[in-house]
Amino acid sequence: MRNSTLQKIGIVSDTHGVLHSKLIESLEGVDWIIHAGDVGDVSILEALRAIAPVSAVRGNHDRGMEFADLPEHDFISIGEDSYAYVLHDLKEIQFDPWAGRCELVVSGHTHIPSCFVDRGVIFLNPGSAGIRRESEHMLTCAILVRVEPTWMVRFVDLENSEKSECNSISVQRSKKDT
Repeated sequence: MRNSTLQKIGIVSDTHGVLHSKLIESLEGVDWIIHAGDVGDVSILEALRAIAPVSAVRGNHDRGMEFADLPEHDFISIGEDSYAYVLHDLKEIQFDPWAGRCELVVSGHTHIPSCFVDRGVIFLNPGSAGIRRESEHMLTCAILVRVEPTWMVRFVDLENSEKSECNSISVQRSKKDT
């Protein structure tokens, strides 16, 4: 999907076979969904596909034959001349995101939501949407909205119905980065 004025992408990771109803609610209206691995059960992908097209990669817990079709990493077109690079564990990156038109690197694995920009490339981890690794971690997903040339990233708390948004940032690549 390509749209130069607005794109809305749901970003999910580490569901580990658990599908929270608030995740489904949070993803309503997205153009497509990226799952950064540790899906846990193929029924999760089927449920997500009922909302929007899904691109998913295999995580370290996705070992069965049902996950054989999931790549370890993927390139996804997110604009006319830009793409996202998706993998499960950022420590295992096998690609130089600064070598081309990569705007976004999506990863999971840590269960901790994070977003930062390094030399014009956005690195985004949506956190865990399924299970907590540590008691202080929240269950989260991310919604990425593009209004040229700015990206807005919103992390959604999937457990607290009174506080649906836990962090929102806007990032704009400088002209020298594009």
